[in-house]
Amino acid sequence: MTSATDMDTAPTVVGDDVGGDRRQSRERVRIGRYAVLGSAGSGAMGQVFRAYDPRLRREVAIKLLFGAQDERGRQAIVREARAMAKLSHPNIVAVYDVEEEDRQPFMVMEYVEGASLRTWLQEQEPGWRETLAVFDAAGRGLAAAHRAGLVHRDFKPANVMRSEAGQVLVTDFGIARELEGTQPVGSDEPEPTDDLSRTRTGMVTGTPA
Repeated sequence: MTSATDMDTAPTVVGDDVGGDRRQSRERVRIGRYAVLGSAGSGAMGQVFRAYDPRLRREVAIKLLFGAQDERGRQAIVREARAMAKLSHPNIVAVYDVEEEDRQPFMVMEYVEGASLRTWLQEQEPGWRETLAVFDAAGRGLAAAHRAGLVHRDFKPANVMRSEAGQVLVTDFGIARELEGTQPVGSDEPEPTDDLSRTRTGMVTGTPA
């Protein structure tokens, strides 16, 4: 890992620049105060970067949503962070903060050194007992979310991480919604009126495949 001193001299690059040609540059890229160490994965809605926090001296994961510079995008990432912030469980990835740099919002999360269950299943081809134990752990994370009044709505092997130590953590609550009759996420503020928390007829969310 590059030293914190080296990281403090890094240029600030946010938004689309992070995902563009600058990714190939040898210059240290920064998102806010965080020094980007590399890509940690991407999906249909955004990209996750492995980064270093020089203030707390720890590695973190930073999530950027594609096209999140508009108000709808900002509401989406704040809503996901609020959903995850409601949860404190060993089988759910922890969220640390939501910040914004040059109108680009980003979420700072616990960094998990490991692989998604999709990759783990493909590469390791585990037996049924080990597979059952791993998905049982993921199920405990989902059960904790349900107790907190949240439905994930996009649960799949790609949205569950398995650390190198064997810890299983559910992540990506981007389209989670509250169960009927529960207190809304961020209930101290009015609910968004742009259907971020609901699906419209014919609207595709999550992973179509």
